[in-house]
Order: sequence, then C-alpha cells, then structure tokens
Amino acid sequence: SAYVRSNMVEICKYWIGQAGFDGFRIDTVKHVEMGFWQYWSPLVHAYATTNGKPNFFMFGETLDGSESKVGSYTGTQAGGAFALDSMLDYPLFFALNGVFGGNGATKPIEDHYNSIAANYDPAAQMRLVTFLDNHDQPRFLSNGNNNSARLQVALGFLYTSRGVPCLYYGTEQGFNGATDPND
Repeated sequence: SAYVRSNMVEICKYWIGQAGFDGFRIDTVKHVEMGFWQYWSPLVHAYATTNGKPNFFMFGETLDGSESKVGSYTGTQAGGAFALDSMLDYPLFFALNGVFGGNGATKPIEDHYNSIAANYDPAAQMRLVTFLDNHDQPRFLSNGNNNSARLQVALGFLYTSRGVPCLYYGTEQGFNGATDPND
C-alpha cells in the first residue's frame, strides 16, 4: 500500500540521517513486489544524495541460483524505475562452493561471468556482492572436507575476482556449521 511504501522510505531516511549509514543490505527482496523497490530505492537514493551520500549503496538478497531472477532486481533490468544497486551474487556462491569445495571444475564460474551482461543492469555488473558462506547457508568448511587450505584458496579468489567481496562473520573463525543455528 502507499502508506507502507511512504513510511518505509521515512524509516530509512531517519536511519541515514541519524546514524550516517552508507548503505543497506536488504534481506529476502524476492518476497516483496518489484514495484516497491522501484518506488522506494529512488527516494532513498535521493535523500542520501542530498545528505552527503551520493554513493549510497543498496544491495539485496535473493536466495536463488537463477541469473535472470537475481539480476532482475538490479537497476532497471526488470523494466520500469530503478530497483537496487546490486545483489548478493548467489549464482556465483553456488558455483564457488562446487569449484573450491568440491570437484574443482571451473566451467560454472566461466558460465556465470558469461551470463552477467545479459542478466544484470550495467551499473551492477562489476559490483555484485560476492561471498562464500553466510548465516543462511551451510558454511564453506561444512562441505564434508573441513579443509582450511581450500577455504584459503577460495577466499583468495573471492578477494581478487570481480565484484564486492563480503566476508560474513564466522568464516574468519572457521565456522563449519551446516544447519541453523550452527551456520
């Protein structure tokens, strides 16, 4: 509803103004209609810009391996107004866990990179938020090998490859849980 949309904008403006946030990570964006993001994001960006944050960065989370689904939330990729600046790169997450945690075949990474231009807004293509594990997924070290050497190689790739690398809390401590609440 218009009431919810306008009040969500006001809440976010409040936090930007009060706390000086530089960006937002937005959970489960696929469970909210696209029209909300296309309404909300431009208003939040405008407020942030007028308050000294022209590079305010908003990225969403959609637990999905589909390039077109994840990419649809970036920029104007879905048609209509601008949605989000970037997304957690779940398609790459699934590829990385197979490559570095499993069989080592790199074709899934190549396929992902080859599909970015067709599925993501140009402004998002070089700044998808990359990660190896998080609080919603089995930790990298839970892949059955508990191999910290593989984790180091995977982190080396994460930090030097295309995108904005995100180290989730716990990876640096060797978290190896496979299910809630242990991941």
